[in-house]
Amino acid sequence: MGFIGAELDESLSRVWIHGPVVDAPDWERVADALLAALHDAVPAMSSKDHEFAGDVANARLAAFATRHRFVGGNVHHVLSLDVRRIGELPASSVPPVQPTHEQAFLELHDQLLPGTYYSGRQLLDQAARRDADVLGLVDGDQLVGYVAGRIDEGGDGYIDFVGVAPNRRRQGHGVGLVAAISRVFAERAPIAAVRLTVSSENFAALDLYDTLGFVCTSSAVGYRRRAAPSN
Repeated sequence: MGFIGAELDESLSRVWIHGPVVDAPDWERVADALLAALHDAVPAMSSKDHEFAGDVANARLAAFATRHRFVGGNVHHVLSLDVRRIGELPASSVPPVQPTHEQAFLELHDQLLPGTYYSGRQLLDQAARRDADVLGLVDGDQLVGYVAGRIDEGGDGYIDFVGVAPNRRRQGHGVGLVAAISRVFAERAPIAAVRLTVSSENFAALDLYDTLGFVCTSSAVGYRRRAAPSN
């Protein structure tokens, strides 16, 4: 009849809610009951921010968010590049972030994407376990950009983050980073596509991915609710 789950991130003091997914005529009642049951099962949720996401056209989910005091954020588009087009990307090879540049990577990631769903340290730990790839673009002895991603649960490549130092943008680094990790994915697994998610307000990134051949496959909105104030 229905499902809901939660993933707690203590380092970010955040709960990622998966669902509610409901297959019942009384969708609203079941969805509300699932959320209540989740709070009962995971008391630690009350002290953390809550987030979930859903298709932008899902009116029931939007109403659910409003009922439970979640605030909608920007629309994000899921973009996909067919694996057959990777060979058309510009030639680019970017190595994994090296130990000598790990601190620079942590600082750049925190500067560009503070409080995002994976911290820089988490990404490096995932790379050490080969659960993710974190590539670092170095010019001279300076880390000027990075890209992080993984083979997702569906077996395709997924790009989590692309970051370029503010003073090094508009020099083609973003193109090179996307091309490099796309080839890493294709060499590592028999993927069908490379996917990523980008904000509808990030016009520069949308133009970049359109130029590279990515197409929009769906659009979603994220909802957030701040932690309940402590007594």
